[in-house]
Formats: sequence, C-alpha cells, structure tokens
Amino acid sequence: MPNKKDWKTTATKNRAARTQFEVDQMGEDSNLVSTQHHKIPKSLLDTMYTEAELAASQGNKEAQEFIDTSGTINQLKNMEAILMPGPPPELRNDDPGAGMDLFQYNDGSLTPRSAKSQQLADEYATKDWAAMTQTVKDLHTMAEPNDAERARKALKSFEINPIDKKIEKRNRTPSPSR
Repeated sequence: MPNKKDWKTTATKNRAARTQFEVDQMGEDSNLVSTQHHKIPKSLLDTMYTEAELAASQGNKEAQEFIDTSGTINQLKNMEAILMPGPPPELRNDDPGAGMDLFQYNDGSLTPRSAKSQQLADEYATKDWAAMTQTVKDLHTMAEPNDAERARKALKSFEINPIDKKIEKRNRTPSPSR
C-alpha cells in the first residue's frame, strides 16, 4: 500500500509550510490549516488520469492532449487551484472523505476554484477530454497570488464548532470584485 503522502511534490510541501508560517504569524490556531485538502478526490484524479492514458493509447488525441496538459499524475494532484489548506480530516465535522470538497459563498454559489473543480469532474463524467484539457489550463491560472492570501482565505473557510469543538467549513461572503 503506497504512503498517503506520496502524492505531494516538494513545491506543495513548501507552499503548505509557507501558508502555515503565515497563519502562525497571524496568531491563529495552526490546526485550522495543517493539512492540504483536495477539492477533487485523489481517487477520482487517479481514475481520470488512468482512463486518459488508456484512451490515448488507443489513439484518442484529445485524451493525449489532456495528459500532456496535466503532466504526470502527481502534477495533476498538485495543481494549486484544487488544493486548500485546512484542518486534519479527523478534526472536521464535514470532511467528505472520497467526495468532492467544494467551498461555497453564503448565497450557495461555489467559489471560482470550486466551480472549476466541479466542472472538471462533470466533464470527466462524459469523457469530454477536450473540455477537460481547457479546464485544467484554466485551473492552472487560478492559483492564489501569495501564501499570506492563501492563509487568510483558509482561515475564513473554516470555523470551530462551539458544541463539539470539531472544525467545519464556513460559507464565505463574496469579495467586492465578484
């Protein structure tokens, strides 16, 4: 059985450490952002990539373009736009396990990166490799501007439930630019 941490690249580990440092500098509870959560489950990304490889081996050029755009499976799993710092799963009330881990605004609409992540999963359901390729390209442009901003967004995304002291996602208020 592979180590659960095998998917992380050095860049992802460094980004997580910088985000943790920013949270510590703000004097916040570092448990709120001690783990990286995938908006799209790693198991779905594995299946998506494996099926793309199979389709490409059978001559599907659009599936090959998806692979070329995604890079390796670990590069796909490490796209910054699909990762969100958060608390360890065992401290969350609302951890989805192998389900989508999306974030919403107060009005129920998905945040931009969550919406794009859901779009990729939906496109995979129909094996629309060309659309998936474009969505991966879009996700690559949606990275957070800096680690301090990642830390601020992460802290706004989770709250501690006062009853059981577990951590859960909190809906966000859209920024004025949206």
